[in-house]
Amino acid sequence: WYQRRVREAVVSTQSTGKILEVHITKGMKDGQKITFSGEGDQDPEIEPGDIVIVLDEKEHPVYKRNGSDLAIEMNIKLVEALCGFEKLITTLDNRTLIVQSFIGDIIKPRDVKCIMGEGMPLLRDPYSKGKLIVQFNVEFQKRETSHPTRCSRSR
Repeated sequence: WYQRRVREAVVSTQSTGKILEVHITKGMKDGQKITFSGEGDQDPEIEPGDIVIVLDEKEHPVYKRNGSDLAIEMNIKLVEALCGFEKLITTLDNRTLIVQSFIGDIIKPRDVKCIMGEGMPLLRDPYSKGKLIVQFNVEFQKRETSHPTRCSRSR
């Protein structure tokens, strides 16, 4: 018989913090994942796991996103639907766009106008953008007025 001596190694672990920087690329969508491989919890006997960040897109009070397109609803009066209008829209990046209609371009309830290149950036091509879709809600007067409105010819 022989005697074998085994020394147990004393292993200690230390908790440390690490700051990971997350880059959100223009055009990324709700639910898209960003993975940091091997940055999860570490243990001497276990391979470190991954950290997965899932994007949660916040709803905007004015704009609705549909893929790379943005949609907005615009309320216009009946006289504007018939006689034309000029309205301003503030974009997400604080630019001002002019949406206009002229005499003869009759806008019906739920009609849409598309403004190309004013939607969300495309993921693989951030300098190209989707459309801005403007949907019109025509507001009808609640009661008749004694003075009918006429379309101005100056537009």
